[in-house]
Amino acid sequence: MGSHYNRRDRDGDILFSVAPAPYPGDKAAGQIMMLGVGAICVGVLLLLFVVGIAFIGLGIAWIVQSRKLRARWRRENEGRKPKDILVNASGVVVDGCAYAAADIAEFVVTHPDAATGGRTGAAVVDLKNAQIAVSYQACLRLRSDSRPIVLVDGLTQQTASALVRDMAEVLVITRNA
Repeated sequence: MGSHYNRRDRDGDILFSVAPAPYPGDKAAGQIMMLGVGAICVGVLLLLFVVGIAFIGLGIAWIVQSRKLRARWRRENEGRKPKDILVNASGVVVDGCAYAAADIAEFVVTHPDAATGGRTGAAVVDLKNAQIAVSYQACLRLRSDSRPIVLVDGLTQQTASALVRDMAEVLVITRNA
């Protein structure tokens, strides 16, 4: 399921209702957990041959890793709430913060650095690619500060690009009106 937004006219102002995409990862955490349980079971059987200790240790490590992934998945999804962004002639209002139209330099799409380090398995690489696909941010830059201000995050690239383009278009039209 991807992200989406709706554009509505509300008393001459344009209201963008944005719904971010859910953060993937719960399925991978369950798979890693099952690998850990399986490794522990095999380790118990092989304990008679002393090799089982390595399997048990590996199983415990996988279970700990799956719990970390599941905790991150919960944290990420708790932060991905739908938002309303109001754009009018005076500027942009989101989360109770108002940004004056005269101070807005541009709207941009950004992406947090999602580079992976070290060697990883194919399942982890697939999970990271899925997470990267739904981690784009719609931002604005102010003339007074060059750092991007995140309006909403957790979007796909297409949704973030379309949202930024529409907000910029509405701001230009309302400024000229």
